[in-house]
Amino acid sequence: MAPSNQLSLGALTNQMKQLAESAGGKEFQMSAATHQQYLQLITEYRSALTEQYGNAAQLADYGNVPNLASAHHTKSFLTNDVQGAGGLLPQLKQYIAYLDEFEKTVNAAFGRMQAEDAGGDGGTPEFPV
Repeated sequence: MAPSNQLSLGALTNQMKQLAESAGGKEFQMSAATHQQYLQLITEYRSALTEQYGNAAQLADYGNVPNLASAHHTKSFLTNDVQGAGGLLPQLKQYIAYLDEFEKTVNAAFGRMQAEDAGGDGGTPEFPV
């Protein structure tokens, strides 16, 4: 469990979603090259997490265990560690969802800046030449 002064991954994802919906946040600025670097990193991380999700999903069947209580308990614990509410699969899904929202935020911020540069929304004052 995260310390009380830290936000959960779900809370961070919700904040990222709100930031994207508010046109990316006025304080979030980047160049076209930085935008592409962010997208590349997000894609790489998402691919790695998706691959690990697939690998972990294959762990669902641990095979037959002997008719011993300790073996059944161990199999149950392992299954819960992978598939349970706080297990690996749900956690990986949350991280992937966070990256999805982060990508939307990066794109929204870059789109907003492009619109401002083109004189789109009037968010940046224009000075007469």
